[in-house]
Amino acid sequence: PFLLEIRLDVESQDARQGYDALYEETSLSQIESFYIWLMKKLHLPRQGRLLDVACGGGEVVRLAGQHGLRAIGLDISEVVARLAQQRIMPHGWMGVSRGEAIPFASESFDIVTNIGSLEHFFDPAQGVREMARVLKPGGRVTYSDFHPFGHLAGWKRAFHANGREYSVRHYPH
Repeated sequence: PFLLEIRLDVESQDARQGYDALYEETSLSQIESFYIWLMKKLHLPRQGRLLDVACGGGEVVRLAGQHGLRAIGLDISEVVARLAQQRIMPHGWMGVSRGEAIPFASESFDIVTNIGSLEHFFDPAQGVREMARVLKPGGRVTYSDFHPFGHLAGWKRAFHANGREYSVRHYPH
C-alpha cells in the first residue's frame, strides 16, 4: 500500500502551488470502500447541507450528494477542485479555499466533515473555529485523523513536487 503524509509550513499561496503540483502527479484518495464505510458511519439524513473541508478528490461530496444532501467540498488546491468537480457532477459542487477561512455565511451547514486533513492546516484551531462557525445550531462536525501514530513512527510530514520539498510541523495528539 501507498502512504503519503503531507504537511506544509510555507505561505498559503506557496502551499496551494505545492498541492496543485502534487495533485497533477497523483491522487491522495483512499479506496472507494473506505468512503462507503465512512458514509455508513456518518448516519447521514436524507436532506440538508453538507460541507467537506479540505475534501481532496471530493469522494465524500459525491457520496453525500448521491444520498440526497446538498453537498459542497472545499480544498486549497485548484487542481484537485477542478478534477473533483468533473467527477462528482451532478452530485455536488467544489470550491477553492483554505479551511481556516471558509467562504460561507455562519450557520450554513447541517453537517461539516474534515476527514484526515485538520492536522495539515497552518492553524488547526482556526480551522475548527471556522467549521463551528458555518455549522447550524444542532448540526454536527465529523473530524477524523487516520494517522495518529505517525509521530511515534518518526514520519516526516513532507512531500516532493516540481523538484521541491514541502513540509510543516507535526501536531501530535
